[in-house]
Amino acid sequence: MRLGRAMAAIATAALGVTLIAVNGRTQGPVWNGATPSDRLSEGWWAQRHAAVLAQIKANPDVGLILVGDSTTQNYEKSEPPDENFQPIWQEFYAPRKALNLGYSGDTTENLLWRLDHGEVDGIHPAAAVVLIGTNNTGFRLETAEQTERGIDAVVATLQEKLPQTRILLLGILPSAVAPRAVEANLEVNRYLAAKYGPRSGAAGSRLTYLDIGSIFFENGKLNEAIFYDPRLPQHGKPLHPDTLGQRRMAEAIEPTLAQMLNDSPRAHLATLQEVNTALIPVPRLELDSYDWYQRHDAELALQKTLDPQVVLIGDSITHFWAGEPKSARVSGPKAWQEAFGGLRLLNMGFGWVQTQTVLFRLR
Repeated sequence: MRLGRAMAAIATAALGVTLIAVNGRTQGPVWNGATPSDRLSEGWWAQRHAAVLAQIKANPDVGLILVGDSTTQNYEKSEPPDENFQPIWQEFYAPRKALNLGYSGDTTENLLWRLDHGEVDGIHPAAAVVLIGTNNTGFRLETAEQTERGIDAVVATLQEKLPQTRILLLGILPSAVAPRAVEANLEVNRYLAAKYGPRSGAAGSRLTYLDIGSIFFENGKLNEAIFYDPRLPQHGKPLHPDTLGQRRMAEAIEPTLAQMLNDSPRAHLATLQEVNTALIPVPRLELDSYDWYQRHDAELALQKTLDPQVVLIGDSITHFWAGEPKSARVSGPKAWQEAFGGLRLLNMGFGWVQTQTVLFRLR
């Protein structure tokens, strides 16, 4: 009996799970997010992995990789009207010599296994778009912390294996699969914004975090009309963007991705005309007379040391007024002293600011 239990423990460890025993009975696997685990027992998954390795060997000249689960793999579909994604791929990604590394149903554990078994070996893409985690909190029922650990491991693995590749890490997309998963995803995205947001896009940084979830909302509610799951025979909960939703997604990341690739945007962002882009958090949009990222870092540092009583958020009028962090130009020190003298005040004014860049900084 003891030998049987020991062999079971070895087998489950190899799968990246932990078995919890309660009153002597095994209660099932608990996945930890960061332990590589394959799905080779699923024929299609094993075949896809083998095909990817063969494709890389035959054509290692890859300029861009898209890494993730079914939302990424869906770019291979061309089934109008709801799942017609190939035209989007051909417009935005094929011209950039892109490789689709999306596998339906994959979690961070599965992606880590793929990365460890050759799927980025021998290639040197300029950029990688990473969208992973929804299956961890969804059908796997992992906690936000476990999912965060897995995404951290994915980022670290990509940075180790592709040191010259710029990484565009996307927040988990909104869905309506289950209240528990929805809340966990929000927690994961808050964590990712805090960990990967501050130096996004800065000189020397090779990782940018972007949360594009707002493009899937309308009047404060999830726009279920741009997900295809409810229109399937089984009437699933909104999880996968449909043709319009997927195009909005491609358009939302395009300005950031094009900048990372030192490329011109591939298309006019036509469908986003129906979306309030002022709600989509993005880092610096224009060059100005100051270092945007340096000021952002200074704001973060002052939060800890200044303990402000008052915070001012605004544009250049606020930025160049006075106060901390100091700017190269101070336009109204006397008025500043009269208005705020004696208060601990943080000046969060940024010249040439837009609402979307304020949202990015706040997140």
